[in-house]
Amino acid sequence: MTSLNEVYDAFFALITDDMYMEITEEETRADCRELLEASLPLFEFPDKPIDIVGDSFNVDLTREERNILAYGMLQIWLQRQITSIDVVRQKFSGTDFKLTSQASHLQRLMTLMTNTKNEHRRLQMLHSRRRVGPTGNYESTFDLLAKRMH
Repeated sequence: MTSLNEVYDAFFALITDDMYMEITEEETRADCRELLEASLPLFEFPDKPIDIVGDSFNVDLTREERNILAYGMLQIWLQRQITSIDVVRQKFSGTDFKLTSQASHLQRLMTLMTNTKNEHRRLQMLHSRRRVGPTGNYESTFDLLAKRMH
């Protein structure tokens, strides 16, 4: 069974956030757990049912599956960043908000969110279009989709 820490490590390879340096290890684990649980439904078509049991998953995850889950966590994390800046924008009028650097930061986060969603989707599509064959190499799953003509 794959430990949750393996997915957390993949997530932390995607972000830089000083907040995690300022909170305790327990608080970091709790936050990562929330992000991971919120991201599980974003993995639309896993090969097997994926669930959390204690500090690990109920199954062994491939590197590819861990990466898909990490990108899902990134989406949830980015949405949290965008939402918190959006609250700041609501408190200031248009020109006051633009004078703070938050407007530019929000735009960058929104662009990053779009790019992250696209990459997350691409990773899932790739995952569903290939399998590990008998020789240990990746092969296409096209034969499962196409009806053979006689």
